[in-house]
Amino acid sequence: MWQLVAVVSGIIAGLAALFLGFLININLWPMPENLDGKNTASVEYFIKGLPDIFFITKIIVHALMCFLGGLIASLVANTNKAQAGAITILLLFSVVLYRDFEYVYPTLYVVFSLFAAGILGFFGVVIGTRR
Repeated sequence: MWQLVAVVSGIIAGLAALFLGFLININLWPMPENLDGKNTASVEYFIKGLPDIFFITKIIVHALMCFLGGLIASLVANTNKAQAGAITILLLFSVVLYRDFEYVYPTLYVVFSLFAAGILGFFGVVIGTRR
């Protein structure tokens, strides 16, 4: 039972970090009112006009999401801490995969985002299992 509670709490912590990062990005770089989210050409045009710091903050947010999710899940679990952390990381990493491949983002951003999310998620689990 604690495994399920650990995974759910890790997912909640990770998604809370993702939501806070989304709020920061949307306040710093608001989307135009006439932008249609279903029209991929207009969204890709908007994405190409964004500064590099936008993508850097998204990389940090994705990495922080996976780190916090893995850390919280492995801290909450009483047995099989690494297993609970790994399950949480895989679920949160799938969110990163979906968000990175939803639209056409710069290739370098996608590579660094996936790399940072995976590595920091792993570090979160390692730190959480040692406590």
